[in-house]
Amino acid sequence: MTELDELLRRLREAAAAPRSHAVTIPTRSYRSADLFSLEAEYMFRRGWVLIGREDQLAEPNSYRTIDLVGDLLIMTRDAHGAFHVFSRLCPHRGAELVSGAGSRKVLVCPYHAWSFDLAGECRAAPLMRELDDFDRGRHGLRPIAHEIWNGFVFVNLSGDAAPLAPRLLPLADELTDCGIDDFIVAKTVDFGVVEYDWKILLENSMECYHHLGTHAHSLGKMFPAEKSRTELGSEDYVLTVSSAADRPVDESSPMRAITGDARIATIFPNGHFTARPEGGTLLQTLPLAPGRSQVFAHVMVPRRVVESEDAAALIEARVKRMEHVLAEDWDICRKVQNASGATQPHMGRLSSYEEPLWLFYRYMARALASVEDAGRPLSWG
Repeated sequence: MTELDELLRRLREAAAAPRSHAVTIPTRSYRSADLFSLEAEYMFRRGWVLIGREDQLAEPNSYRTIDLVGDLLIMTRDAHGAFHVFSRLCPHRGAELVSGAGSRKVLVCPYHAWSFDLAGECRAAPLMRELDDFDRGRHGLRPIAHEIWNGFVFVNLSGDAAPLAPRLLPLADELTDCGIDDFIVAKTVDFGVVEYDWKILLENSMECYHHLGTHAHSLGKMFPAEKSRTELGSEDYVLTVSSAADRPVDESSPMRAITGDARIATIFPNGHFTARPEGGTLLQTLPLAPGRSQVFAHVMVPRRVVESEDAAALIEARVKRMEHVLAEDWDICRKVQNASGATQPHMGRLSSYEEPLWLFYRYMARALASVEDAGRPLSWG
């Protein structure tokens, strides 16, 4: 039996376990190249993956690029205000058209100077008129299937996934009071490439049990682990509600200005955000390789906050709180990644406060169910 066979078998066991006897997947799952390849294909190419917020492109002729498991994408808002997602490879010879974010009316390929507007239409293909059958209108940028749900942008690289929004109706109902459809990204922090697996960060972010240790002197004072609960869970998402502490928070704490319950939503595989009526945080994790990820964190606020006189101070305070908490998370994520090379397959018992991880493993098992193991389709009870 190969290591991949063993990891898949253990995943099935974790997914099939009763909720009251849930266990983790083996830590070697965080560094397996073979497992990562399956995740990239069956979860990130065939599923719906979060790539950002529509409001990040506020003006016509703006764009933002994203790299997703080898595919180079670009979100655009064209001259008429319509939103699009395309491959950012030139349809001529496959060169990358642009990177980063900005504003321009036309994207010009640096290779042969073909050009495209932000609606994806080919506007120029130098010297191609010499070909009698060349139709410039048939050589635009390749569109990528996408859905916008409450302002969040999801893509499906394979183009054949079932619609996402109908599956998220219960989650949308639970988040109505937060007004997330009116949130806008006020500040983005690019953490660059981090040396731990995307699953480690997602698992850490979904549960509040780690507030006891990782955030004992910060977030744990405001949102104690014992006051969190899993509100909703399905094969597509999980919603955790974390209630504020009954006791007052020290005035010196960076958490002192946080009030009210926090809703922590994860839409598998990588969509993760927190939301309260005052705003929230979108954590965008993009897998690069086993044990390597790219991370962006976005501070979201209601539109009215950005338009207020003290907007700059409010946003800066929230950015500092976010960075303080995430610095603690990054440290523990590195520790988990560093230990993932142990030869013995570790599978720990999960607490009742870690139900989101159990739901995530069930999602993984379903997503990988069509992979053949020893000539038989994977399945779980």
